[in-house]
Amino acid sequence: MVRASLLLIVIVALASAGCAAGTPAPREPKSVSFAIHIAMDYETPGFQKTRVPLDDPKARQEVWVNPKVEIDEMDVEDADLMHIWTGPTDKPRQEPAVAVTMTAAGRKKLKALTTMHGYSRLALFVNNRLVVAPYVRSPITDGKLLLFGNMTEAEAIRLVVALSGRRPEPRFNVPQ
Repeated sequence: MVRASLLLIVIVALASAGCAAGTPAPREPKSVSFAIHIAMDYETPGFQKTRVPLDDPKARQEVWVNPKVEIDEMDVEDADLMHIWTGPTDKPRQEPAVAVTMTAAGRKKLKALTTMHGYSRLALFVNNRLVVAPYVRSPITDGKLLLFGNMTEAEAIRLVVALSGRRPEPRFNVPQ
């Protein structure tokens, strides 16, 4: 039985956030490649077959990924380190997570993408490596993503530093 924690890095919509008004200033390039693509569970013309990394070697999973980048690192406004509780309720454990906040343009793209392709998959790449291909169950309208699962504390910190340009202050999600 595959535990919920083996879902790797899951993209989750967080609480709603307001949109910033005005035209954003030009942004410095990030030191990390971050890309979101459309993905399918079946062979699709023009899409590339890619393997989703999983903790369990018996649970190999392949997806077909559209080469077109829909959202990239320039659409990321900020990133922060969090620790969340995962795993079965009888054996919960804390693991690092990265909370990503999109720019106004990124929020608009993410909303359009998850509205148009609801109930399908997205593929998230970091430094040209597929880290997850979660299913989107509803539109993500607030421009916030929570990435967690198959990453170490050091990897999460590196991702936050690369996307935000600062060393994170960890926050904890207290179980209820």
